[in-house]
Amino acid sequence: MKESLDKFKYFLEEVEVLYHYTSLFHIGTIMDKRVIKRTLSNTGFNNDVVWLTSSSSPEGLGLGNLVDDYDKKVYRITIRRMCYMKPWNKWIKANNQSENMAQTLIISANADEDRNTWYVSEKDIALEKVLLIENLKTGEILYNKAQNIRGYIAEKNI
Repeated sequence: MKESLDKFKYFLEEVEVLYHYTSLFHIGTIMDKRVIKRTLSNTGFNNDVVWLTSSSSPEGLGLGNLVDDYDKKVYRITIRRMCYMKPWNKWIKANNQSENMAQTLIISANADEDRNTWYVSEKDIALEKVLLIENLKTGEILYNKAQNIRGYIAEKNI
């Protein structure tokens, strides 16, 4: 099992992936519904999105310092990047979003540099697109596509 996980993590280094960070409060719904749903934007933007990042660390992304069940730095969901997952900087321009609102978000998130790692998806993300879900505090793996779909590792020749 450990060898399979190591091979799978090597595979993740070879493909372009994005990450979604979430909390204990939300992970149960994601697992039960088998989807990461777009959320009503609390940023003042007009579109509901799933927030993603290219950063493998939750630090410096503007996730805040929430506690316990609401700490979005607990679960990292690794997703294979799809063409509809857009860099945030390009998305705000393409969608005529307010530059003032964008600057307010960057400042409030204290993410002047890290904003370049932000991505958004205007589509819900089905669990089938998810490669790995892990608890960053305990190391527990909640979902591993390589384990859940027989032959996946052999098919990808990893």
